[in-house]
Amino acid sequence: MLLDKQGNVIQGYVDYYEYRTLSRTLQLNATYKIYGFTCKKTENWQRTLPTAMTIELGSFTKFELIPLEGFPNHHFNFVNYEVVQHRATRRTPILTDYIGRIHHVGDFRGGRRVINIADQRNQIILLLLWNEQGKNFDVSSYNDSEKPVIIVVSRGVQNRISENSDIRISDVRKFG
Repeated sequence: MLLDKQGNVIQGYVDYYEYRTLSRTLQLNATYKIYGFTCKKTENWQRTLPTAMTIELGSFTKFELIPLEGFPNHHFNFVNYEVVQHRATRRTPILTDYIGRIHHVGDFRGGRRVINIADQRNQIILLLLWNEQGKNFDVSSYNDSEKPVIIVVSRGVQNRISENSDIRISDVRKFG
């Protein structure tokens, strides 16, 4: 995932055979001017962002380190309940940012913790935190906090088991 100076997110793709070379070249949280890339239509199986085009990086791609000045440190593209609901019915998941208030925090059982997140219209989305994320969620800090507690979910994958089931966000990269 790449971010331009205006805060627009751009999906990048690196071929498996080029990954090792590029991962040694690029530094996380650094800024680069990129040359020698191609643009291609994003295939459904590649779609992690709601973008139609993907930048493909390869052996001919060159990177020039440039100053970090003026670039945003974070990118969020919060969506509402209806967008999450629509994305949950798709066969190919799209990484999703969601914000809401914590409505209920469940116990850690079976390797997961379920947190109900309510939006401004009180529509509930289930946040599933698996393994270490679920175990390490600070319930006592939540219980001691002034309510309502707002939670931000970054880059979660949404799904729905059946038409009448709850909408769930899981495989979360970051929350807080």
